[in-house]
Amino acid sequence: MRLTRWAYALVFAGSREGRAAEIVGWSNALTSLAIGVGLAALAHAPWALAALSALVTFVLLR
Repeated sequence: MRLTRWAYALVFAGSREGRAAEIVGWSNALTSLAIGVGLAALAHAPWALAALSALVTFVLLR
């Protein structure tokens, strides 16, 4: 546990840039979670399967 705290302090707590990076990291994680939950909800709707596959294809081919 001490190693984890030390690594956290080294990376994030040392400067303003580190705190900003932490905020961006959490924001990205929460956004990814929300997108995943939304896509999972859409996957259960029968009409959304084609739209979901089109979206995945678009993202992969982009």
